[in-house]
Amino acid sequence: MLKDSKKTVKKVVARTRSTAVPEENQYASRAVAKAFALMRILGSSGEHHSLSRLAEEIDLTKSSTFRLLQTLQALGEIRQDEDGRYLLARQDRSSRYAQIVSALQPIARGPMHELQMRFKETLSLAVLFQNHIEVVSVIESPQIVRMANTVGRILPPHASSLGKAIAAFQRETVAQHLFQSYGLPRLTKNTITEEFLLTREMQQIRERGYSTEDEESVLDGCCFGVPIFFDSDFAVAAMSISMPKSRALPEEENKQLTAAMRQSAAALSKQLRQALRGGS
Repeated sequence: MLKDSKKTVKKVVARTRSTAVPEENQYASRAVAKAFALMRILGSSGEHHSLSRLAEEIDLTKSSTFRLLQTLQALGEIRQDEDGRYLLARQDRSSRYAQIVSALQPIARGPMHELQMRFKETLSLAVLFQNHIEVVSVIESPQIVRMANTVGRILPPHASSLGKAIAAFQRETVAQHLFQSYGLPRLTKNTITEEFLLTREMQQIRERGYSTEDEESVLDGCCFGVPIFFDSDFAVAAMSISMPKSRALPEEENKQLTAAMRQSAAALSKQLRQALRGGS
């Protein structure tokens, strides 16, 4: 498999070298041609590539290749994975994130309905994308006075139960990227904006296994969020239940609610693995 992939890359590079910059075209840019060669290599094999390998494939020094990669990354055309290897940004969006959303939405609808019927409050599902957390499914409370949510809403990772449930279970670099991308704006008087308090909040979420929101993004909002995992200890999604603070439950009932949420999230994590990898 690897040999076949390398052959494909070699063919792409050979074609790029021979056609991207015709010798007779004195106005052609070698740097632009090399940048296109990088894009073709990253798009041809579907693999993630190291700086060394890419430099070798396009016949440039590491420093020159690195500058091209940084430019393409700044333009949003490519990105780096958790190991520092490069891949097309659009390839990543159209594969991993789309697969998680398409697999998770149908299997989450049943458990979300069950929780909504049991607790009579609004259930929401959110997924981690490259640099943000986005709501992908909502089942609203049947009660007249209720907390609402919107599919497509970009969530504050520091001030929403869904955002915190995902951000708390990330590598430090990924969490910092989420916070930096959204910022730490004060949305209400209860919003956590101090970094040391936010660090402590993330640690508490990891210890208890769920997040809370107490009027941190909207007034009179009370929410609980639980992380959903795929094949590691890093959350790819989260599910929340939200209610007006006037209907906040007593401590004992809160324990029952969070236990039910965590149980559903654990089952969804298992189903997600089965749907995407056939895992047990």
